[in-house]
Amino acid sequence: HSQLLSRHVHDYRRGIAFCSASDGTGCSYMAANIACAMAMSGIRTLLLDANLRDPEIAGYFIPGKDRGGLLDCLGAEQRDPASVVHRDVIPNLSIIYSGGVSRESGLLSSTRFADIVGACMRDYELTIIDTPPANKSSDALRIANVLRYALIVARKDRSYVKDIRKLVDDLRVNRAEVLGTYLNDF
Repeated sequence: HSQLLSRHVHDYRRGIAFCSASDGTGCSYMAANIACAMAMSGIRTLLLDANLRDPEIAGYFIPGKDRGGLLDCLGAEQRDPASVVHRDVIPNLSIIYSGGVSRESGLLSSTRFADIVGACMRDYELTIIDTPPANKSSDALRIANVLRYALIVARKDRSYVKDIRKLVDDLRVNRAEVLGTYLNDF
């Protein structure tokens, strides 16, 4: 999938949503690993944890100090996204953590979220956004709608073909192009 994403960046597409039909697929794990691979290949990459329901990126990259996160940019405070970026976690990889947990619907369908994503895509060659499972909320669809591109992560012996097909259909209805599906077999 590194080749797929390299082509994606080469075609001047700057963002991609990592989506899954259900939890337990390793979607956050894949987003984190692909973000590392892209950064290590020299592509200035931002990993944004938009899974506000059950954020996991901080489990893979422990934040050095508390700068806040996406929730701080979306909330009443509306901080500048640049102020919550953890720069060069590894060379060429920066991260915006979730900044906490929220069940509030509508945060990721706001114009403010679209503005934040737009700023990220202007500042980085590739923005990878980790999303919550599609069976838990419509957040993944909203995020993919903003980015226009999605990669689906499925897990061997856990993901159902009918659920993945439904997610593909839902993403297309929400004007997102599905670049492919990654089968996580561990």
